Amino acid sequence: MAMLQCEVCGGKLVGKPEGIFECEYCGLQYDTSWAKAKIQEIKGTVQVEGTVEVTGTVKVEGGANIESFLKRGKLSLEDENWSEARGFFDQALNINAECAEAYLGLAMAELKVNTEKNLVYSGDLTNKNYIRAKQYADKVLLNKLISLEKEAEEERTRKEKEAEEKRYLEEKLREEAIKRLTPVREKLSSVKNIISTGSNHIVGLKSDGTVVATGCNEEGQCDVSKWSDIIAVSAGPLYTVGLKSDGTVIATGKIFSGQCNVSQWSDIIAVSVGEEHTVGLKADGTVVATGKNLFDRCDVFYWSDIIAVSAGKEHTVALKADGTVVATGSINFSCITDWSDIIAVSEGNRHTVGLKADGTVVAAGKDIYGRCSGQCDVSEWTDIITVSAGGNHTVGLKADGTVVATGSKCDVSKWSDIIVVSAGNDYTVGIKADGTVIATGCNSYNQCDVSEWKLFDNLDNLEEERKIKMEKKLAEKERLADEKRIAEEKRPEAKRLAEEKRIAEEKKRIKQQKAAYRQKRIEEQKAAYRQRGLCQHCGGSFKGLFKKVCTNCGKEKDY
Repeated sequence: MAMLQCEVCGGKLVGKPEGIFECEYCGLQYDTSWAKAKIQEIKGTVQVEGTVEVTGTVKVEGGANIESFLKRGKLSLEDENWSEARGFFDQALNINAECAEAYLGLAMAELKVNTEKNLVYSGDLTNKNYIRAKQYADKVLLNKLISLEKEAEEERTRKEKEAEEKRYLEEKLREEAIKRLTPVREKLSSVKNIISTGSNHIVGLKSDGTVVATGCNEEGQCDVSKWSDIIAVSAGPLYTVGLKSDGTVIATGKIFSGQCNVSQWSDIIAVSVGEEHTVGLKADGTVVATGKNLFDRCDVFYWSDIIAVSAGKEHTVALKADGTVVATGSINFSCITDWSDIIAVSEGNRHTVGLKADGTVVAAGKDIYGRCSGQCDVSEWTDIITVSAGGNHTVGLKADGTVVATGSKCDVSKWSDIIVVSAGNDYTVGIKADGTVIATGCNSYNQCDVSEWKLFDNLDNLEEERKIKMEKKLAEKERLADEKRIAEEKRPEAKRLAEEKRIAEEKKRIKQQKAAYRQKRIEEQKAAYRQRGLCQHCGGSFKGLFKKVCTNCGKEKDY
């Protein structure tokens, strides 16, 4: 037995009222005259009652009407089978080239929407099939489309108004945040470079320009006790760099890769150290770098208009005056260079953090395993005045003096009254408003032993305190220099006086020696005279019986 089958999908045809046969699966319809004609092609006699089943293959030739193709096309749109829908609507147009519903269906299939409302609301009313649908539409369909266009335009206007209001509100909130945070940042600008964390050591800058350090010192990275006149410090894995007030730079620690070759630098206003490279920002906005140029991380010589630099493990990032960011090194920086409105950047081992003027934060990068383990989860942060990227964590200082952290977390949730934060490899350091220092995290090299540190006395008077102490240091330095200069100036006169003294003493010595020699000769002569019984004073003979007197000098014998 074989049943009448739909040529399009092969589904079974079912008899319907008014002599129509409809496919159970796709809904295509065939009239009775067509069905009877097809039945005659089947061998034998078949009586048609309801569902028609025949032996053999039924060949369908154009029996489907336009309504069937339109219905099947709409079903395909509902199933989001866009290609199949286009096929059905094309077949409908083969029957009637002016079928508005077919053109409308083609437009929806091309734009991949399944309702007329979504088509009109998509905004693409220049689609050629949509234009033809309106051209051939009857009054009812045309009015419906015009009504939908009006609704869509009203909806777009409403959304544009809402978006504009939202943009206005966001901009107002942003301006208010900038207005609120800017004075705080300006107040704390004088302390932003007074603490720095390396892999396993911490360096602190005191208000008198001297430097303290604690932690691992296997390469001499903590040998900073003799430094003076320092205005900024930066600590790397095994070395430390200091910026002096005259724009020169000094360094101590591991030197094998050239990262400490900074003695010839001048006119520097900021420094930052990475894994084995050091970067310096010059007053003219250009950048210099030294050390191991792995991944081209030292290729910074063509940069200009730079206002801040930050060196990471395998890369270098710089902030331009227009709030954009440039970078070089091993990491894909395509997203970083798209940042805007940035006022500060900080580099971790393999991630970069950017601070915006409104106190929000952006971040990009991955950990050593190629994952982002939370160190970049900063999108919800607000009211931030400074940020610091560590090994695999990020720390942010809020305007109220509290601290937030993400990534390989150090417990900073209870910190308060903080004015500076610095994230190390796996530890975090903070400076309080009274100049004391706190730290939390790994302390394997005693790098967190900073409880005795006090970098300044009063934040409000820090600039004055720094000025006074620096002046005292300078005055002491000048006093010592003057003493040395005066001593140098007096050296020739002192040398002349010393020589005169030596000559006088030598003459005196010789004179004393001669006198002693003469006295010795006199004593020897006297001894010889006495031995011969003569006068010991002149060698004359004596006379007299009871009183012997020298016949020559008249002296009595006195021996």
